[in-house]
Amino acid sequence: MKSPKELHTRLIEKYGAVINLKDNPGLLLDLLDEVERSAGNVSHDTSARAPFGVSWMDSWVAHWVYNENLRATDEKDKEMASALRGLVDLKFNARLNEIKRFILDHPNLTIAAPDGGPPEPGTPPAG
Repeated sequence: MKSPKELHTRLIEKYGAVINLKDNPGLLLDLLDEVERSAGNVSHDTSARAPFGVSWMDSWVAHWVYNENLRATDEKDKEMASALRGLVDLKFNARLNEIKRFILDHPNLTIAAPDGGPPEPGTPPAG
């Protein structure tokens, strides 16, 4: 793992424009310390599976848990909650841009209309 100084520098370069570091320059180090403390208490089981095994349900549960934790954090420390929101927004926008780039790089994906497959039994023929 990188040293706290290297991580702090990297976080400032990556997220410094989103988080106002002039008000509290030690915020990122505090965030790193908190993450390290919580990571030390968690065992990383590589065989752990997603709760449902269905991507949209797992994503929904993860977002619900995140929102509940963020609301609790917001009541205790608004600055930390704001920093977490900013980091999640950055990650979301990065993923959205990645998807947009993929769509632009693969224009043939949008040309063909999807095949609806055979109609359900009892459905009258089209036309």
